[in-house]
Amino acid sequence: MSKFKVKMKIQGFELELEGSREDAAVINEQLGRQLAGMLPPIEGIIEGKVEQVASPGQAHQDVDEKPKRKQSRKRRVASSGEAAEAPKIEYRHDSSKYGNPKQDWNVTKKVLWLLYVLKQEVGRDEFSAGELAGVFNLYFKQFGTIRASNVSRDLGSAKKKSPSPVADDPTKNPVTWYLTDAGNKNAQALVEEALGSDELKL
Repeated sequence: MSKFKVKMKIQGFELELEGSREDAAVINEQLGRQLAGMLPPIEGIIEGKVEQVASPGQAHQDVDEKPKRKQSRKRRVASSGEAAEAPKIEYRHDSSKYGNPKQDWNVTKKVLWLLYVLKQEVGRDEFSAGELAGVFNLYFKQFGTIRASNVSRDLGSAKKKSPSPVADDPTKNPVTWYLTDAGNKNAQALVEEALGSDELKL
């Protein structure tokens, strides 16, 4: 059985191998892995055991996968309805009928007013936080923009009041909000205020 000896030096890196020619294929494979992975255990080369060592290309791929996972989380958050959705609701606002929201209204007042107006004009009772923010910012931006996350937060707080002006449907994705009987009364008072009557305190 013939023997051979290999010595290699690359930029200060030295490698010396000994073995039979029958081992050449295994050693060649291990050498390639060693150079690519820098470096597997020497025992793996001598014994002919294949070590799972990530190549530079694989390491680069692993690094690239991390931001991809972050991006997928961002997409899930956006789909939850917390981000303002492009409004699919179109209607012609009649300010003589409902007035316009007051710039100094808080988010709760603006949304209660808008829920009432949309219910009357669009014929839907329930809307997501993203839809409400999107519609308000499209049609009433000059009265102060609102964020979907703030809509969810403030309606969540309003829901805890007694009587609660709003309720939600958590079975929907995204969650939808609608006016209760108390909320309808509050919203009607807000419409009167928008048309010029005294301000309602919420």
